[in-house]
Amino acid sequence: EKYKNNSIEFVDQMSNSDVLNLIQNSISTVTSTSLFEGQPTLLCEASSLGVPSIFPNSGGIVEFFPKDYGLSFNYDSEEDLILKLSKVTNQPKMSEYGNINNKFISKLLNKDEMFNRFEKIISKWVIN
Repeated sequence: EKYKNNSIEFVDQMSNSDVLNLIQNSISTVTSTSLFEGQPTLLCEASSLGVPSIFPNSGGIVEFFPKDYGLSFNYDSEEDLILKLSKVTNQPKMSEYGNINNKFISKLLNKDEMFNRFEKIISKWVIN
């Protein structure tokens, strides 16, 4: 209730299909987690749908976005988060971020690329 706003939707537990539908119809996803996540599912799903994300530049999250991504914020700076949130009003730029994220995540999580990376890792440990 403290942060209630007509332009922000806070949700409770939802099915994955409902979450994907909500993301698809969003201007952006936002997370300000202080956890050092390895693979941020919400943000990867948003990128795969072409929706930009605002997130802290901490942990492994940054590996799932292009270098120098313009919507990540310093995890310990409320001012930087507010600055990044203010960018959602620039719809053309947000669409550009969404398209860039989609291309980046599609390449990063490409089945063949992932298989090749795992194969290289495994080949170092297998004795021929």
